[in-house]
Amino acid sequence: HHVENFYEYVKINKELRDLDFKKNREAKEKLITKAEALADEKSISNAFRELQTLHKKWKETGPVERENREPMWERFSEATKKLHDKREEFQQELAEKREELIAEKKAILEKLEARPKNHDTHRKWQDAIKEVNDLREEFRKIGRINHPENDTLWDAFREEMRNFNKAKNGFYKELKQEHHDNLEKKKALIAIAEELKESEDWSHATNEMKRIQAEWKRIGHVPKSESDKIWKQFRAACNHYFDRLSEKHKARDKEFEGNLD
Repeated sequence: HHVENFYEYVKINKELRDLDFKKNREAKEKLITKAEALADEKSISNAFRELQTLHKKWKETGPVERENREPMWERFSEATKKLHDKREEFQQELAEKREELIAEKKAILEKLEARPKNHDTHRKWQDAIKEVNDLREEFRKIGRINHPENDTLWDAFREEMRNFNKAKNGFYKELKQEHHDNLEKKKALIAIAEELKESEDWSHATNEMKRIQAEWKRIGHVPKSESDKIWKQFRAACNHYFDRLSEKHKARDKEFEGNLD
């Protein structure tokens, strides 16, 4: 009786084990299928994270029949190897792309460093500002690169931009002061014109008017907000004087004609 019970338990145990092997085999077949499908995943990082999850599940899944163990593991290992090879190839391409981007950043920095550091006119500075802004936009579009030289290049680029802005601000600060000084000079000429516009000392006044008109042309720009206003004042005073001078000449000509008659 006990011998029969023993063999009955052995039979039941074998059936349960075979059932467990079957369940494990089916689970591992699914893991293998998923691992093989990862080769078509576009995102390498997502595929690699999923592969790590599959490996964890593989370890948690129990054994299969002895004759299936090695073949199934070889299939799973082959799928893993393909993904590792693909990841390595991707990393290599990524590294090459990083080198290309670093080279682009260096080229932009070299252009910036090779530019003239100062300019003597507003037009030249405006052209320089446009050129530098274009270079800055190119540098910004490349973005941050996971590369040992990235931070060094960024610091050098930022230093160049700081020096450029310092020089530009210095020029326009001086230009603003120059415009202010020119404004004061032209106001002084307006005062002279206002003083002479009613003069009867025609010879002196005419020479002086011509002198200040020539000097007005030689004086440079003034602030735009004042330019039209002071020009109208100066022109009105000059026109008033020369209109009087013209009337005087007309009267003199009539007197000469009378004398001729």
